[in-house]
Amino acid sequence: MQCEYVLPAELRPPIEVNGMVCVSNGQTSRMLVVNPNGTIRCANMGAAGSNQVCVGSLCYPIL
Repeated sequence: MQCEYVLPAELRPPIEVNGMVCVSNGQTSRMLVVNPNGTIRCANMGAAGSNQVCVGSLCYPIL
């Protein structure tokens, strides 16, 4: 799932960063991904997938 918001250039990471997010039903984990082009997306980590609400955060240095 692609986020509609794109990070401004000064807040973009120099490389792709990602981290696991928690899914509200406790089933299939998802991954939050921020790309150097500023796009943000959430992807399934497994075959079954999940359409439940998920919560997570990413921290990375801004150079």
